[in-house]
Amino acid sequence: MDKYVIIPLLCLILCQAFKAIIESIKCKKLCLKRAFGGSGGIPSSHTTLITSIMLLIGLDNNFKGELFGLAIVSLLIICYDSIGIRREVEKHSRLLNKVYNQNYKEEMGHNLYEVIAGIIFGIIVTLLLNNLF
Repeated sequence: MDKYVIIPLLCLILCQAFKAIIESIKCKKLCLKRAFGGSGGIPSSHTTLITSIMLLIGLDNNFKGELFGLAIVSLLIICYDSIGIRREVEKHSRLLNKVYNQNYKEEMGHNLYEVIAGIIFGIIVTLLLNNLF
């Protein structure tokens, strides 16, 4: 496997571990479940993953070319989906749970700060790990 697989996956794993640490501090108890699943939270792991891929492509292609353009568009779609569509689904789930007394999953989307944190996290970790490859 090459760095285009290893580095983004390590970014994703480290992001989820970071979320578990933050959740554990907030709850004042160990929340390992957060490391293995769950949506939402800071930083956005989806954004971290695609940022890592985009940055690796950019670094190897001098931040130009068709592949880098595709990576940028993919990053924008992921960010839009996290902030827009998934956030709206989250709101609808809350409403449906109240009105119909259901138990739909509510935490799905991200706010702008969580997505920006995912981008920053992805950049920092990717740059650190890229020096190892």
